[in-house]
Amino acid sequence: MAGLKCGSNSKAFSLLEVIIMVGILSTGIVIILQALSLSAGVTGLSCDIIKAAFLTEDKIQELEFKEKRCLVTVGEESGKIDKFNWNYKIDSAGQGLKLYKLDFEVSWQRAGRQEGLGVSTYLMPQNP
Repeated sequence: MAGLKCGSNSKAFSLLEVIIMVGILSTGIVIILQALSLSAGVTGLSCDIIKAAFLTEDKIQELEFKEKRCLVTVGEESGKIDKFNWNYKIDSAGQGLKLYKLDFEVSWQRAGRQEGLGVSTYLMPQNP
């Protein structure tokens, strides 16, 4: 009868080695999935910031067009485009100056938090 040899030169994995290997692999997979989740969240936030910046630029260009036609008036205006709320306020910058201060803000909700972007600049209507 042939007997089973339990020597140290066996080429198979032991149960302990398999359990350790599965633990190491699962830890690595969890770390990779968390990194992917974080990068997806950061990418979404950066897309929102880019859209808010384009919205801000678009609205400021509208005001610059009005300024060139001498239609700038002191006051406030607000609105909503998609998930972005925007508002601006135009104030006179000084006595006797044809200079206006523009404060523009864009805000939106992301992952239950309020995010926002603000810009301040000056407008000077051109003479007709």
